[in-house]
Amino acid sequence: PMGYSLKAYLDSKPMKDAEIKGKVTVSGELKIALDSQNELDSVSFKNKTDLNHLSIRFSNLFVKNEKVPLESNSEIIYSKKDDKVEFKLAEFIFNDSVVKLKGDIAHIEQPSLNLSIDSNRLNVKNWSSLIPLMKEYQMSGWVSFSSKLFGTLSKLGYSAKMDIDELKGTLPQFKAPFQIQSHLDVKNDFVELKNFD
Repeated sequence: PMGYSLKAYLDSKPMKDAEIKGKVTVSGELKIALDSQNELDSVSFKNKTDLNHLSIRFSNLFVKNEKVPLESNSEIIYSKKDDKVEFKLAEFIFNDSVVKLKGDIAHIEQPSLNLSIDSNRLNVKNWSSLIPLMKEYQMSGWVSFSSKLFGTLSKLGYSAKMDIDELKGTLPQFKAPFQIQSHLDVKNDFVELKNFD
């Protein structure tokens, strides 16, 4: 296996009222296995991108300090015998959210997908420190989503679900606070909204 580790310190102002500053670490491992004929058998790739210590600011629209989690972890395996790329681990962590990709892509020349993406239950209130505008609306509640992608590229199917639970807040133009409770289902070209309140 071939391991790697890259470290950098960023101090950049890509535009007016924007700043990206802090330590970035990328590490991982690449492993190539050969069969008895010295031909390619499998390839495995592990990677961790650590942006936890990065501070990011875009005017007053978005602010992330170095205490807010931000990282990605992945482990991907290609098997020549199975003609398949498998996502054993693919996750993105940001603040209190964890989004995971699972599944595989088979028959690389004519791909057949079997992938799913799922999130944990996000606490909306925890995002007000990153998106200052949310503080004005005093938002709280919970959001989660999941989706699936399956089939060949010529006949691709997909589905998605989103749950919004007790999403509350206030709007300046209305005296009374609002509350949203709903479940959204998407299947190919069909969209269904349930329990909207």
